Amino acid sequence: MLTPPPTHHSYAACFKVAIDLGFNEIAIIPHIDDGRSLGGWRNTLLFDPTVPYGGFSYNEVVLWPLVDAAKQSLKPDTKVCVWCVGLV
Repeated sequence: MLTPPPTHHSYAACFKVAIDLGFNEIAIIPHIDDGRSLGGWRNTLLFDPTVPYGGFSYNEVVLWPLVDAAKQSLKPDTKVCVWCVGLV
C-alpha cells in the first residue's frame, strides 16, 4: 500500500509558529479544487472524502494529518475552528 506524504510535519511547524507568535486561536480551512485549469469550483466537485482517489482519500492526506498536527503542536487551551469548505 502507498503511504501518503508526511504533510503533518509542515502543518505542525506552521501551527507552532502561530503559537510562538502568541496566537491562542487557530482557524483550519482545508478545501479542494479540481487541480486542473478548467476552473472547477470546490462546491461543484462531487467527491466523498472517505473514498480513495488515486490510492488515497481526502481524509488520509488532508484532514487526518491536520488533526495529528494540531494535537502534536497546539496548547490545550488553544481554540481551534475547523471549516470543511465544499464537502457534500
